[in-house]
Order: sequence, then C-alpha cells, then structure tokens
Amino acid sequence: MRKIGVLIDCDPGIDDALAILFALASDKLNVEAITTVYGNVSVRQSTDNLINILEISGLRPLPEIGIGSARPLVKKRLEKREVHGKDGLGDTSLGRPRKTIEIKDGVELAVSKILSKRIEYIIATGPLTNIAEIIKTNPKIPDLVKRIYIMGGALFIKGNITPYAEFNIYNDPEAAKLVFDSKIPKTVVSLDVTQRVILERSDLTGFKKDKERLSRFIYDIANFAICYHRGFRGVKGAYLNDPLCVGAALEGKICEYKKGSLGIKLNGPQRGRTIVGEETGGAQDITYAESVNVDRFKRLFLGSLKKICKEVAS
Repeated sequence: MRKIGVLIDCDPGIDDALAILFALASDKLNVEAITTVYGNVSVRQSTDNLINILEISGLRPLPEIGIGSARPLVKKRLEKREVHGKDGLGDTSLGRPRKTIEIKDGVELAVSKILSKRIEYIIATGPLTNIAEIIKTNPKIPDLVKRIYIMGGALFIKGNITPYAEFNIYNDPEAAKLVFDSKIPKTVVSLDVTQRVILERSDLTGFKKDKERLSRFIYDIANFAICYHRGFRGVKGAYLNDPLCVGAALEGKICEYKKGSLGIKLNGPQRGRTIVGEETGGAQDITYAESVNVDRFKRLFLGSLKKICKEVAS
C-alpha cells in the first residue's frame, strides 16, 4: 500500500503527542516532516517536547523537524500552561532532549517538502500561524497540497477559551482566516466533534501495566489530561482533540461531514469565532465534521498506540 506523505504542524501538547504517535503508527501515512508552533507553551518548549516524543517513540528513521512561529501574525499569544502542565507534557519533566536532532526552519522545511511533492496532506493541530506563513511564501503551495486537516473552531457549541472561540483559532484568527480563504481543500475537525470523543482511565489499563518506556509515557500524559479535565471541566475523561484530526485524515468514515461557508471573526468580543453560513462572507465549500463514530475511532486510536508500543518493545 502506498503511503500518503504528510506534514504535521503542531504545538506539543499532550493531545498533540498522542496524535503524533497515532500518525507514526499508521500504515497509511508517511510522516515526512513535523513542524512546531507556539501554543500552550513556547515554540522552543514545544520543539523540545517534539524531540522528546520522537526519542521515546524509538522509531527510525525519524521525520525531519522544523521550528516555526513564536507568536501570532498580529497580536500577543495566549498561554494556558495549566491544561498540559508547565512543560506541556503533563509535568513528566523530561527536560532538554538528550540526543541531537537537526532542527530546521519550519516554514522553509515545509515549503521545500511541498514543492518537491513529498507532501500531500497537512495535519494542523495548533494555531495556524505556520500554515499562513507557508501559504504566503510561495503562490504554488495551494495547488500542490491536496488537503489540510485542521483541528480548530467551535461551530455550534461554546468555545474552550471564550464563549465563542476555540484555543487554536483564537490564538491567531488572522492566520486562520488566511488559511480558510486559501484554495487548499480543507477539512475542519472542531470541538463540536472532538468533545464527543473522551479518553477514560479504563482505556489506559494496558498502558499502565506495561513497564516499557513508551507505554508508561502514554499512560502518564493521558492520565494527567484525564485528571485535569475531571477537576477543571467536570468531564469523565480527556478530550481527544488532535488525535481525532489525525483519525479524519486516516479514515474518512470516522466522521460524517457537511460543506459550508466558514468565516473567522477578527474583532470585538467574538474575536476568534468560527462561524458557518452564507452570510459569513467566508470561504465557500469547506468540509467540516458534523458527527463522529466514537467507538470506531477509539478502537483505531488505541489499537494504533498499542501497536507502536509493541513494535518498540520487540
């Protein structure tokens, strides 16, 4: 089976870490490169986190990595360290990476990969600043990327940062508008569907019992997220926001979709809101996930993580 070349743009992040491992375990995706952006932590911290995730994965060869934007296009970035811990990985205290992995300029790396036709899909699980910069860098980019999968937005429900806005879009709505308005085919995986997929402590039993380093890492970061969501949000487990975005790229039938016009509010109290409808003046015919087969997704997701843990241990 021919694998699809993928660029992951992310801000690791607990659910980013799980999404990266999910993608690396796939038989369908070839993760050519991973680029980092600011998010709940700084771009430097998210880059250290990425290297640590790749080292713990034990996989070889590793995808190329690039460090991207440290701040939004226009305004100051928003930090929410408590969601993922001070280090962004559930206070696992991994510290600076032990091994030396070449870190390239994220935008330059992405553009070179796309222009060489090594990238078919982009999976974006953080603020969209890097993607906006990539699009602005070369006019050929929108014609070469077959689809971008975006974890972002709250379409018909409340946001997780303001009553209107989701974290990734809120952090850089100007970048989000530029990306949404581009010619790249887009699939948006919003909080409307990701918050229906909840990782519970019972899902982690096998990882907790396994003493292998990767399994324990998965358990530790997932358990931190579960504890946070239970204590702060009153949810019985952790939302699998970013992994579901990878799942949508992997298997289209995980979600059901609609097409519509999506726009981004840039000003006022609704800044960062993703709105649907013809009156938005936003890009037409953007695909967005409307529902999700939770059981099917969780089987695929947990099965993939168990698979990668087994491969590393053998």
